[in-house]
Amino acid sequence: MIGFVYRKIMKHRHSVYLLLGVIFCLALALRVARTFLTDRIDKDSVLYVNMAKDWAYKGKEHAFERNPRIPPLYPSLMAAGEKVGLGAEFTGRAVSVLSGALLVIPVFMISRLLFTNISVALLAAFLCAVHPSLIRISEDVLRDSLFLFLSVTGLAFAVNAVDKVKGSSYLLWGLAGVFASLASMTRSEGAEFFVICAVFLALSIFMGMKHFQHYFAGVCLAFLVFIGVGLSAEKAIDKSSSSWSLIDPRIKGYLDSFVGMNEKNLKDREAKYSR
Repeated sequence: MIGFVYRKIMKHRHSVYLLLGVIFCLALALRVARTFLTDRIDKDSVLYVNMAKDWAYKGKEHAFERNPRIPPLYPSLMAAGEKVGLGAEFTGRAVSVLSGALLVIPVFMISRLLFTNISVALLAAFLCAVHPSLIRISEDVLRDSLFLFLSVTGLAFAVNAVDKVKGSSYLLWGLAGVFASLASMTRSEGAEFFVICAVFLALSIFMGMKHFQHYFAGVCLAFLVFIGVGLSAEKAIDKSSSSWSLIDPRIKGYLDSFVGMNEKNLKDREAKYSR
């Protein structure tokens, strides 16, 4: 019965967008319903709410005094909601719910290109809409849902850019850079988008893909856009107590620790076998 109805719908023009719209509405309804099942927020949520209120009433100069390392995008959205009377907590939850519902769109975009099958792409979007863990994180006053949506959207634009090669591909690479930068303004891990790009370029060389130069130019464009958007955000909060930066400064420490650990392991191994 379901298969028969599905085939009938797919015969109509714009049926794919209709079904994707239905899946989005389902995702939104499930996430909104989930918000009524909880009457408390996480301790990190309390931090974001207080940061947003500090931003709204004391100014951005005092917004990051509670935790200078928090990226600015999520608290700024909550602060905007507080200023217009929606409330910081309500705005934070609304952003998470809407981001979680919108996630079905970039998931559909990626699946459609990877599997070249509309039905599989719609199924992937449906599974994203009803996945219990994704529903749960979408009702929290936390950054996870927004970060996931922005990251996957950036990846979706990049995948589409690779598929097109010419024409509008550079516009898509630019949009990928914008969303990657917004993701980095939500969580510091947003810059990991370019780790994926680096792996892709390495595979392009290894596999001898004929459009490598075009891919490389696209990634460079995305990175320049990423830096430009991110530096604008840094400039906007440069007089505040924030210590956030577009490229997480902890990365260097992680690399130094990793290299130091490897050197220590090598020395220990040399000492062991030299006895």
